[in-house]
Amino acid sequence: MIKKGFLYGVVLMLAFIFVYVFLKVRHLNAHANVDMPTFNFITLDGLAFNQDSIPLGTKKVAINHFDPECNYCEKFSQDLYNKKNLIGSERIILMVTSAKADMLNPFVEKYKLKQIPRVHILMDTTYQMETVFGSKSIPYTFIYGEQKKLLEKFAGEFDFNAFNR
Repeated sequence: MIKKGFLYGVVLMLAFIFVYVFLKVRHLNAHANVDMPTFNFITLDGLAFNQDSIPLGTKKVAINHFDPECNYCEKFSQDLYNKKNLIGSERIILMVTSAKADMLNPFVEKYKLKQIPRVHILMDTTYQMETVFGSKSIPYTFIYGEQKKLLEKFAGEFDFNAFNR
């Protein structure tokens, strides 16, 4: 009787391990071959910015959904300024927010974001980060490769080193 109970326990444990591995692999492949969606944002100068505005030859694009009142976003912006030399000429960072310009401009000035080459501050007036990209929280970062295919996504604090791999 004890052997039978032990055997059921082992089978149940193996079933749980199988389900866990299956779900983990499915999660890792969930964003494989996902194209960058079509989007239309607005620059601080009032100009349109879309996927065609990304310079040719860009190997990686990080699209960071942020809010000027978010503590994590402040930390990211400070780290971004401190590590601005690591971005390189083949990468671009799009910082996208639905905040109004009167909240956004002081944030941009405080963290000197306009001084960082290859960083674009964009306004999302139609909430495309949620509806088109699927951002579920702030901050949320999507990293796309050279072919504009999704490589990684981060909910919460963004690991800047992941962008440099």
